[in-house]
Amino acid sequence: MPAYTATESWSAQIAVQEGDIIQNGGSSLVRVCAADPASDDDAIDLTSKKAVKISAAGNVRIRCVSGNARVKIVRGL
Repeated sequence: MPAYTATESWSAQIAVQEGDIIQNGGSSLVRVCAADPASDDDAIDLTSKKAVKISAAGNVRIRCVSGNARVKIVRGL
């Protein structure tokens, strides 16, 4: 399962597949955005220890609101 460090800047694009689950493994708020360019207004907030399931293949970018966070992607079936 791929893991990424989210910083306060938007990450490079991360390819995701339908059914993948993005998990916030830390205690900091993480934003996940599928828009290009990424924007806080288009992002969803992923709070501590929460996850979101991807409904369509594409690319996302992540960022941590404050400090750093660890994000994992669990590949769907």
